[in-house]
Amino acid sequence: MRSILGLAASVLAGLAAVVASQDHHADFVPFFVALTVLGGVNAWAVDAPHAGPRRWAAAGSALVWTAAAAWFAILLVFPFQASSPAPVADQTFVGIPATFYRMLGLYGGAALVLVSGFAPASWFERLPRIAREAS
Repeated sequence: MRSILGLAASVLAGLAAVVASQDHHADFVPFFVALTVLGGVNAWAVDAPHAGPRRWAAAGSALVWTAAAAWFAILLVFPFQASSPAPVADQTFVGIPATFYRMLGLYGGAALVLVSGFAPASWFERLPRIAREAS
């Protein structure tokens, strides 16, 4: 179950990369592609057995993703518009602005890899039992 969260984070980052390339923000694409790979590393690291070096890799991938999200937040707070051209309007995809997809890929993915890397095992042991009881 933990590895599904890493894969979901990878999918969110991949979606953000595709939207960034379609929105003419090609400078964001390598960043989101790297996060897509990092989500895959996280999915591998949290798969059983989740101990030893794999636990360290899971924690490291979650912390790297969180550091990227924090850096992106700093860049959002401090707009560096002094020498850049005037911003253009965001394109929309399925009626949703492209910025939403980028934020979802970054911060939604960060939340997923943090849960998959640091949540106690008891969180994931209950989920299959709840699914069996619901069906």
